[in-house]
Amino acid sequence: MPCRRRSGLRIWRQIILQTFVFLTIGCQARELTPHQERGRQLFFKGSDDGEKTPGAQIGPGSTIVPATVVPCANCRGEDGHGGVEGVIETPDISWRSLSNPIGNVRKNYQTGGKYTEESFSLAVSQGVDPSGAKLNSIMPRYNYTHEQLDS
Repeated sequence: MPCRRRSGLRIWRQIILQTFVFLTIGCQARELTPHQERGRQLFFKGSDDGEKTPGAQIGPGSTIVPATVVPCANCRGEDGHGGVEGVIETPDISWRSLSNPIGNVRKNYQTGGKYTEESFSLAVSQGVDPSGAKLNSIMPRYNYTHEQLDS
């Protein structure tokens, strides 16, 4: 019996140590480059704290509002995986999904094509997917500068 007990304690000790190491590594804040931080601010706030707040066109009438009113994270969620915003289901816009070699597969199984950095910029600024199809007019078309889009 004592041998079994020691072996059980050893296993628990390993589990606790591994959990501690995992949590320690996982909780460390990852430093972002200035370029990545700018992209993060645009995604979460709609602005990069520059001198001028960019605008965004939304809806069929292309109403212009400050981009800070409709940042990406509002509809796409903090992780970019989409969800439901009102009655509109927003797709996953994580780069892994957008750059999928088979394209961006929609619910109706049509593909909008594989995104590149250039086609992503066109989607954000002009509301078209890589195949040239128009995105839903509820998707804001942001008036970001080339520098902001490169973030």
